[in-house]
Amino acid sequence: MINKFKISLVSNEDIAGIQRVLRETFLATFPNEELGITKEDVEFDLVKIASTEVVSTYIDRALKRSSPHQFLVAKDEETVVGISQASKKGDSVYWVALFVLPAYHGQGIGKGFWQEVLTFARDAKEIFVSVETYNHPAIGFYKKLGFIETGQRSSSHVTKSGVPVPEMRLMFKVDKSEPRGFPSWLW
Repeated sequence: MINKFKISLVSNEDIAGIQRVLRETFLATFPNEELGITKEDVEFDLVKIASTEVVSTYIDRALKRSSPHQFLVAKDEETVVGISQASKKGDSVYWVALFVLPAYHGQGIGKGFWQEVLTFARDAKEIFVSVETYNHPAIGFYKKLGFIETGQRSSSHVTKSGVPVPEMRLMFKVDKSEPRGFPSWLW
């Protein structure tokens, strides 16, 4: 429990809430006039990313006990206000999604998800996250947690209107000399 928010594993009842979080956060975050990424580009991507079929598939993966995926929701009472998704591959964890409704930013939900990712990553050597280079609030959040830039840059995809979406990779190095693998100030 973070403040009044409860973080838990997703369930099939969360589909509509997850779709709402994706829609609102994507439209608030990803259009960028300077780069030429339009609201229409983002809405086009949302049709693929936030469809009931795609969200259901991610939930199904997370609910399989042997699956190396973690998919969590944060709720304010019964309302989904944030999502976090991570996956393991070898000695690495990839924090592939962290979205919190704009009205709930700064209320500790991201830090609550971070605690869950740390637990999920207990045997990892590093945790990676990719973030759009123009998403300065997210970059600042990750750096505050201890992530550093790797220098890797790429394009996550090309928008419907032909604009490459620039991304950067950040890494959190797990410190095995710490009792839990992570600095005690994180706990």
